Amino acid sequence: MIALTSYSDKKTKKAFDQLVGPAFSIWDILKKGRVGSAYFKVAALRLGEYFPELQQAPDVRAVLELRPNGILIHLKHRNDTYAWALPFYQMHLYHTDHLGIYGQGLGIQLYKDKQYEKNLGFLRILEQAKADFHERFPPLEANPPYGSSL
Repeated sequence: MIALTSYSDKKTKKAFDQLVGPAFSIWDILKKGRVGSAYFKVAALRLGEYFPELQQAPDVRAVLELRPNGILIHLKHRNDTYAWALPFYQMHLYHTDHLGIYGQGLGIQLYKDKQYEKNLGFLRILEQAKADFHERFPPLEANPPYGSSL
């Protein structure tokens, strides 16, 4: 789910909270350490039909925010802020020439530059949170063995 979040909207906040969980409390932040990244420079955006002006912009920045059941990707362009809620069960991370985050048929590629080096600690926390989520809620087996019941 992607939405323009430059102006606060209770319906959007509630939808984000239902999809990826509420924001962490101050106590959770103190226990976890970091729950947000520093800015990343965006190399490419693939948002389908959503916000074509954002996909064409050359100077978009992104901040990743960890939530209990996923992440919020905040995209900043000029004075506008957009947020993309991506649950862990739909999220795929790829570390190639760029850091790629994909899900829901959409994608974002982030540059691996000085900011990426600063965010390596946060990325480890993010990958561990995704692994913990999949331990709590394992994905269903695609082809269960013959004769087994679900």
